[in-house]
Amino acid sequence: MSKKQFKIVKIIDESTFIVNAGSTEVNVDDLLRVIGGKTVPIKDPDSDNIIEKLPTYKTYLTVKTVYDKVCICKTEWIEEYNTNNFIKSEDLVPGLNMLKEMVEGTKIPGHYEEVPINEEQIDEFNNHDNSPISLGDRVEIVSPKN
Repeated sequence: MSKKQFKIVKIIDESTFIVNAGSTEVNVDDLLRVIGGKTVPIKDPDSDNIIEKLPTYKTYLTVKTVYDKVCICKTEWIEEYNTNNFIKSEDLVPGLNMLKEMVEGTKIPGHYEEVPINEEQIDEFNNHDNSPISLGDRVEIVSPKN
């Protein structure tokens, strides 16, 4: 019996992908990894023989929505802070934590990490290995369904 191969089956945008793993394979918040097309040879330092070829990975994806046969996944969420300060924290009166936070780093709305993709394959329905993510790229489950 062969193990099911999961793949990118639809590219929605630079941070949203559909994978052919459904409700019997994954849960919301499971971590998936897009496998690169390259390998990294690992050599025995004594014999110089290749003892293993490790796969490369284009990116990690988090399952956001699960359907019977597919799931919608997003790339890593990135939080950003504005650190352009005009007042130094040491100039503030001690105990004013809220003002200190506002001055030292104002939270900017986050965004999903954009990874290289094959832009010709973006579906307006609505990439480590830096080659573009493409339809048919293999995907493996990192944190499987319990």
